[in-house]
Amino acid sequence: MRSTATMQSNSTPSEVSDASAVLLGESAETRSLRTIITRVARADVTVLITGETGTGKELVARCLHVGSAHHQGPFIAVNCAAIPASLLEAEFFGYERGAFTGATGAKAGRFERARGGTLFLDEIGDMPIELQAKLLRVLQERSFERIGGTQSIPVECCIVAATHADLPKAISEGRFREDLYYRLNVVPLQVPALRDRPADVMPIARHAIQRLHAVHGTRLALNDEAIRALTDYAWPGNVRELTNLIQRLAILFGDQVVTAPDLWQHISNPVSQNPDCGLDRAAAPPVRSFSATRSTDPAVDLRSAVAEFEAGLINQALTACGGNVTRAAARLGVPRTTLIEKVQRLRQGREPDVGAGADHPLCEPTTAQPPLKITVPPTIQPQNKEKSNDSKTQEVLHLNGGRLAPHGVRRHHSRMGTQGPVAVGVHRWRPSPVSVR
Repeated sequence: MRSTATMQSNSTPSEVSDASAVLLGESAETRSLRTIITRVARADVTVLITGETGTGKELVARCLHVGSAHHQGPFIAVNCAAIPASLLEAEFFGYERGAFTGATGAKAGRFERARGGTLFLDEIGDMPIELQAKLLRVLQERSFERIGGTQSIPVECCIVAATHADLPKAISEGRFREDLYYRLNVVPLQVPALRDRPADVMPIARHAIQRLHAVHGTRLALNDEAIRALTDYAWPGNVRELTNLIQRLAILFGDQVVTAPDLWQHISNPVSQNPDCGLDRAAAPPVRSFSATRSTDPAVDLRSAVAEFEAGLINQALTACGGNVTRAAARLGVPRTTLIEKVQRLRQGREPDVGAGADHPLCEPTTAQPPLKITVPPTIQPQNKEKSNDSKTQEVLHLNGGRLAPHGVRRHHSRMGTQGPVAVGVHRWRPSPVSVR
């Protein structure tokens, strides 16, 4: 099935019209976000946008700007994490001529340049603690002064802040001011992760395909299997990862039909670098559990039980992912190299008792054989004699726990209980047949 994208948009990501890309889809989360943005944009209040990296927080800020009364003014964005701390104050508030060495002329800051529009403070959680106090005063007084200046300049813009960090945790660790948090958090907006709204994956993908068709003239096609793979993937990089993947596929495949194996070959896997990327563990098949009799058996071997349980999980993940090791590793939440090593150990049969339920060709654990049980038929007990002191009857170790004399005479020890007497006898030793079962 060829993808038929119908959404139209400008090809420049920084333009305001492209802000609608993050709002594509009809999931409940997207509809709720659109409704909240429409209401908040009408009010001149400070907004704090939170969400994971790549969810489109700046696009939400642009939507707020477009729907506000300041839409004819400028949209000024500043990344608080990208500007050095020593320059951040000058970037925010500007400076007068001669304020410091090198200040050969006056310069307007971001607050001043955003007059009549919207000032977007991106990654506010990474702002130095020293500057947070000055920003707090500006938000309280709604005015500021340039560095080296004496004239008070009013703040005449909407302020929208965004962060991917956990600000309450940063407050408890002393990295963020609590009073600034409450000053910014007038209206909080949470942008949901893409894995929480899988119904929006294909509308966003079609929009990206349409944009690439307008720029490069290529129309990417996805078959049904690839579409299902896109929907099932967890998207730890969210919308940014999805759009980057579509662009990569459009460049490499052009007008060809992309299949699921092609897609998984070019999809990124940041599991080893980001273990908290929120993988789609809910989509994994149910885990096979042990029976009640086995779990309560006092003689159960813990190592074998754990190995069998691990082999079952690996087989289920590989089966669900069609044998793709990269995707199976992402589903299990382990690095790809770790999964490959475990599969190799299972193939070589180094894990004990891990063969039950294995059903995937990439993971064929060998069931360990039960330990050999050696049974020695009873021998005729000799008459008891006092232990000889003859130096010729030197004793050597025997397989069955007895001791052998050098000339075929075995000394037999039998203990009566734990504290009873020990009977020592000497008799001629003959090899006994050993049965193995």
